[in-house]
Amino acid sequence: MAVNLGLWLDTWNQEVAAILRAGKPGFVLVGQGAWDQLLEISEAAGNPLIILREIGLRTDVDHPIASAQRLCGVAKRHPGLRCIAHGINEPTVETAEQRATLVTWELAFTGEAHRQGVKTVCLNLAWGNPGDLTVLDELRPIHDASDFTGMHLYGVPGVEDLYSCYRYRLWPGWFDRGKLLSTEVGIDGLDRINGERPGWRTQGYTEELVSLVMLARSWDWAQDGIMGGIWFAAGTQHDEWAPYYPTLGMARAWGESAARFPQMPPPPLPIDIGGRIMTLAEQYPQLYTDWIGAGGNPEEAFEWFLRGQGVIQTDKAKAVEMLDNLKSHVEEMTRIVDQLPLG
Repeated sequence: MAVNLGLWLDTWNQEVAAILRAGKPGFVLVGQGAWDQLLEISEAAGNPLIILREIGLRTDVDHPIASAQRLCGVAKRHPGLRCIAHGINEPTVETAEQRATLVTWELAFTGEAHRQGVKTVCLNLAWGNPGDLTVLDELRPIHDASDFTGMHLYGVPGVEDLYSCYRYRLWPGWFDRGKLLSTEVGIDGLDRINGERPGWRTQGYTEELVSLVMLARSWDWAQDGIMGGIWFAAGTQHDEWAPYYPTLGMARAWGESAARFPQMPPPPLPIDIGGRIMTLAEQYPQLYTDWIGAGGNPEEAFEWFLRGQGVIQTDKAKAVEMLDNLKSHVEEMTRIVDQLPLG
């Protein structure tokens, strides 16, 4: 699994072209504002998978068959490109009626696209949705019918990562992570800041920190078996989204990482043996015996030992993540010690 991020755009100019050339994204989501430049986009990015999205599609306004035909028409005008069709974006799924309407629409959309030989990415839920995970079974027909399942995986300060950028880990057992293509990722917020959208720039992140954070998440996503994520956004037709735009340096960091690690090394976890996940101790029995003999015992600490020995590959982003985890453990232990009585 490549570790470089995809890029989202619906406009085309020199700045966007430079970001694509630097980032060499494996996926590019293209809104209708840049459909006329698909050849240039593909050349700049290095023949990526192109996700065609018609911005503004709604189940109560647009007919699914006609919508699929429009997107397939664009794809067929460029037979040399690898294009797939994007369904409804961030649908509302709060009520049973809304969920049923969405299922009917997306199944018809996917059926027509498949009839024309074009694959689809559907569902494309906003981060944190649905709030009630028990309703996901009602949306399963979309997951089963579409070639790829879309989901937005933003990191949001103040919201636990498990409920935002790793939310798929909470989905039911029928969910196929290998079909998950996150059609929007990045740094988001809960509220506007001084009237501006809460992108990474508005929140005061440095480009170095965002680069590392997104590389770490990309590695996690790859280890979890998902296809990847598409950064929102390299460029849009609306200035209000400028706080989300990456810098050329960020794109270059992602592209250089992808060039250095074009494929993920075989992940040490999990290995499925007869429906059971093989532990690190089972994978490296002699090393584990040596580790126990030296006084070690937790599985997590054994993983750190293997990384320190170079048995499991670790990049800088993973090291930063591990340090952050260690800091939180130390903070928790400090809190516990502070609550203990003196003497």
